[in-house]
Formats: sequence, structure tokens, C-alpha cells
Amino acid sequence: MASYRSIDRHDIADGHPIDVFDAYWDAVSAGGQPVPWRCFRPMDFPRVLPWVLLLDHIEDDTYVYRLTGSGCEQIFGRNMTGQTFGTGVKKSFITTTLKEFAALREGASPFYYHGTIPIQDRDYIEVYRAAYGFADKCGNISKMFVVVAPVSTVAAPRKMQVTPREEARLRPFKQLVR
Repeated sequence: MASYRSIDRHDIADGHPIDVFDAYWDAVSAGGQPVPWRCFRPMDFPRVLPWVLLLDHIEDDTYVYRLTGSGCEQIFGRNMTGQTFGTGVKKSFITTTLKEFAALREGASPFYYHGTIPIQDRDYIEVYRAAYGFADKCGNISKMFVVVAPVSTVAAPRKMQVTPREEARLRPFKQLVR
């Protein structure tokens, strides 16, 4: 039986891709304000991107994968880019994840999990998983940024600091969402 439980972000091992991405998230989330997608710079995360699933919110409970990182492709056994969320995934996982995505769209903090990925017709893989919501230019959460990696995965940590230029780019957006 697969286990999948919510954990505190501090339960995730130092250097894990989620730990590395959290340093960035802490720097740009401005105390719970939505983070604009335009402020995300993929080149800052070469060791996290293999473990990313990026989904666009289309409507209601419909999400489409825009990116499947190479590490996620290995875990899931396929590239899901262009597919609708839920293809080849157990129904219980779909229900839980759709609730999580809805909460992110409403402004919830990131979600963190430890457990096994329930994949049909494959062995279960023990992972840490985190889901973050990025905002469009109107402040609506429209992108789900999910980091999924085996618990033993280590990404080189990077000190994330918001530069004055990035802070200036975030300022108008922060005013828009207040």
C-alpha cells in the first residue's frame, strides 16, 4: 500500500531539490504574496529543473503539463509534456492533487509531501514532493510548479538572494495583488 503524507518543509533533507528551490521561494514570495511567473529564471536552477513538472491551469480542474523534467521522466517512465493531468495516475492521487492545486490557486502556501508515487503498472518510488503556485500578470495563480525527486537526490545548494533589480521588478506586482 502506498503512503503519501503531508510533511513540514523542514523535514526535507538539506540539499534536496525542494530544499534548494525553497531558498528561492522564500526570497521572492514576500510574506505570502503570489510570485509572478515572469520573475522565475530557469537558469538559476540547473540541478532542480530535472525534477520539475510544470502545469498550466486551463479551466476548472483541467491542467496541462508544459514541462516534464528528465528526472521526472525517469520516475514516471514517460514524458508527460502536452498531456492533461491525470493520465496514467491513480484516481486517489488525482483527487488529492486537484484539491491541492485548487488551494494553491486560492493563495495557499506550498505543499510538501513524503511518500511513494502511485503509478499504474510500475513499482512505487519513495519521493519528496512539493507544489508551488506561480501567478500570471494579473495576479492569478495559473502555473503549478511541482518538484518531485527521490528522497536520496541531492542538488547543489545555491544561495538565493533577491537582487535590487529583481526587487524592483516585483514591487509593481506586489502592489497589484494587495
